[in-house]
Amino acid sequence: MHTNQFMLSNSQSTLIAGQDRCQVKLIALNFGPDLILLIFNAAPHVGAVALAELDQQSQRAWASVLSAPGHREEQLALSQARKVAACLKRRTCVIAGIHIDSPTPKEIQALTEAANQVVDKFLTTNKGNQAGA
Repeated sequence: MHTNQFMLSNSQSTLIAGQDRCQVKLIALNFGPDLILLIFNAAPHVGAVALAELDQQSQRAWASVLSAPGHREEQLALSQARKVAACLKRRTCVIAGIHIDSPTPKEIQALTEAANQVVDKFLTTNKGNQAGA
C-alpha cells in the first residue's frame, strides 16, 4: 500500500501510479520559483533531462532536452516538461529515468500511461501553485 503526499508547501510532493514492473513515481521539488520533477521507477537513473518555460507572449511552452546515450526517456521528459510549464506557468525541469529489462510493448504503454497519470495528478493537485498566483 502507498500513500500520495501533496506537500508543495513543504517544498516536496510525491505521487505513484501503475503497478508491479510498471509502477512510476514522481517527486516534485520547489526550487525557488521553479519546479524540478523526478519521474522514475524501481531503477532510478538520469536517462533524460528537459527544461521548459512558458513564453508569455505566445503562451506556448518551449523546451530543450538532453538524453544519455542509449536511453529512451527523451520524449517523455520533453512532453511532460512542456505540459507542466504551460499549465503552471513555471519554469520546469524534468529528470526522467525509467528502466525495466526486456519490456513488452504492453509494458512500454503501461509505463507511459503511468508517467502521464502521475504528472496529471500533480497538475490537478497544484493548479493553484501557478507563477504569480
